[in-house]
Amino acid sequence: MYVASGSTISIIGNYKISASPTNTYITVSYLGVLINNVTAGITVTITGTPNWPTAFIAVDSMGYALVYAARCTFSGAAKGKRYDVTYNAYCKTVGGGASYFPGNAEGTTGTGGLYT
Repeated sequence: MYVASGSTISIIGNYKISASPTNTYITVSYLGVLINNVTAGITVTITGTPNWPTAFIAVDSMGYALVYAARCTFSGAAKGKRYDVTYNAYCKTVGGGASYFPGNAEGTTGTGGLYT
């Protein structure tokens, strides 16, 4: 998923991840917005232990990601960094914490990036 230039992606239903991406799984950049605002919970099923070469989610250049942890559950294992938030971007998990996104390595922030 790539969200940029003022566009928005809203995650509204269950889905499956079964392969490793070439870079990140989700990139939110240049004023793009990612929102999980469903009222019922969704499940993202991960199979085959994919590897995130950069991070599961990368938010940069004033991008904004809002994922309600109580409404989105990840099931399955993955390798790589959980998140990378830089260049005045914001990633909010609403209670998910540092280990919320799938991966086996800590996430990072830098150059004005904020993760909560």
